[in-house]
Amino acid sequence: MVYPKIEELLSKKKMTVEELAKEVGTSRSTMYYKLNGNSEIGVDMAVRIRAVLGAEESIELLFSREYAEEAGAE
Repeated sequence: MVYPKIEELLSKKKMTVEELAKEVGTSRSTMYYKLNGNSEIGVDMAVRIRAVLGAEESIELLFSREYAEEAGAE
């Protein structure tokens, strides 16, 4: 998964990518494809993912590929 914060939130909520996909309204394969960086995540889907995960972070931070590096720099 190329989005460390998404991975962290899934783990924290004890939620699988399949469960996330169902809640967001897409297929498991589409969700895996997008979270692995093989396809763009549109704004609408990003907003739905953020809502399902209950994330307080901005969409920009949530979908940052460098989140792990930024968090370690603090």
